[in-house]
Amino acid sequence: MYKIHHNFVSKIGEALMKCWQVSANQAIFPVIAPLVTALAVRGDRFMALAKSGQIQNVCQPNAILTFKEYLLDYASPETRKIGEEAIREHLAEIPKEKVRKLTEERLKKIEEGERDLAF
Repeated sequence: MYKIHHNFVSKIGEALMKCWQVSANQAIFPVIAPLVTALAVRGDRFMALAKSGQIQNVCQPNAILTFKEYLLDYASPETRKIGEEAIREHLAEIPKEKVRKLTEERLKKIEEGERDLAF
């Protein structure tokens, strides 16, 4: 995993949260999902998921997991509150129940201190 300076991450996160507040529920996860997936899924696995249409079962959950890590590690209390609400909303949008349950399980592990739990 890449080491990123805390102040940089905090400033980016706070800016994203302002976008979130202005643009309702559409600003953050669509921006984060492709980036997270590109970092977590590489090469042949990515192509297999993309061609089969299963990439949708990876993008949204990975974005949620990465965002949860950000909220716990860097976000202000105000940002964390807004972000937790966003996570609940986006969890409900995961169409496959199995993927949603796995995401919820991984979110709990992140709350317990584990990191880098991408699909």
